[in-house]
Amino acid sequence: MKLSALERLDLSDQLDELLGKAKSATGIALLDLSDQIDDVLVKLGYGTSGKPEEEPGVPKIVTDFLAGEYNKQSATDFVATLRALEPFQSVYLTFDDIKAGALTWINESALQAA
Repeated sequence: MKLSALERLDLSDQLDELLGKAKSATGIALLDLSDQIDDVLVKLGYGTSGKPEEEPGVPKIVTDFLAGEYNKQSATDFVATLRALEPFQSVYLTFDDIKAGALTWINESALQAA
């Protein structure tokens, strides 16, 4: 289903609100929010690949980033990936996770250039 620009904006706003609530939620409330976040992400077109090693509810971009799938990207594409990860910081990954991934990308890029 193709979404209009207004529908995408509404879903993005809803996602921002849910991610904000998830930062302070615990227990069952966090699980419920995680399900709601997943539903919004699916509507926005971000699905999971269904790989068994993925944690349920963790967006594919996060699991791929942590697995090093983006290490061979160009600088422009990698920056776009980092920006796409921003809404998931402190919910599904830490700032240190992002720094470690960026450092790995830098090291891989230096090896490719040499």
